[in-house]
Amino acid sequence: MKTGQTTLFIILGILLIFLIGLFVLYSTTYREKTVFESLSLPLEVQEIDTQIDTCFKERIYNHLLMLGQYGGDIDSEKVYLMNTSSFNISTSYTYLSKDGENFLSPLSEIEENFAASLGLFTCFEDVEAPEFSEVDVQLRETVTVTVMNSAFISFENSTYSLTPVREYSIDLNFAGIHNITETILNQDPSTIDFSLLLESGYMVYVLRPENRTIIYVIEDQNFFLNEEPYKFMFVVDLR
Repeated sequence: MKTGQTTLFIILGILLIFLIGLFVLYSTTYREKTVFESLSLPLEVQEIDTQIDTCFKERIYNHLLMLGQYGGDIDSEKVYLMNTSSFNISTSYTYLSKDGENFLSPLSEIEENFAASLGLFTCFEDVEAPEFSEVDVQLRETVTVTVMNSAFISFENSTYSLTPVREYSIDLNFAGIHNITETILNQDPSTIDFSLLLESGYMVYVLRPENRTIIYVIEDQNFFLNEEPYKFMFVVDLR
C-alpha cells in the first residue's frame, strides 16, 4: 500500500512539474509576443510618431531662441527698441535692469514658464485626445525637456499608443548664462567690469546705443542654433 502511495505521489509530482513548465513557457511566449506587437507599429503610425517628435524638437529649439532674444522673459512688456540697423542682431531687447530694479527671473521660474508656454498640443494634428500628464524643463548645465503624455491614434480599425515618454537633451549651459547675467546685474550698473566679462567663459558684447542705455549680448560659442552661436540679450537702463 505504501509502495502504491509513493508511486502515486511521484506521478502527481511529475505531472505538477510538467504543468508548471507549460505555464511558464506560455507566459514567457505571451509576454514576448505582447512586447513585440507593442513595438511593431504600422509604418504609417511610426511616421506620425516621428512627425510629432520632430515638431516637439522644433518647438523646443524655437523657444530656446526666443528665451535668449528676450532675456529669459518671453512675455515681458519691458522692451527697448533700438532705432538703428547698423548692428546685425535683434533690434528689440528686454530690460532686465531699470530704475534700479532687477527683473531677471529665478531659474526655476524661467523653467516653469518655458514648460507652460511650449504649446506642444499643436503637434497633435493627426492624433486623438492628446493629454499631457507632465512637461518638465530643466535649464541647467544641459537643457533637458521631458514630455510625458498619453496620445493614441486609430488606424485600420486598431488603436495604437504613441511614445508615452520623450526626453530631449540639449548641450546648452543655460545655468551658466543665467549666472553671469545675474552677476552683471548685481554690479554697479554705471560701471562695466570688462575683466569679469573676459573671465566669464563667454563672448560678451557691450553696446551703447544711447548714453544711459547698455545692451549686453552673451554669446555661447559652444552651442549653435540656426547655424549661429547661441545669444542671450538684455538691456540695462542707467537712468
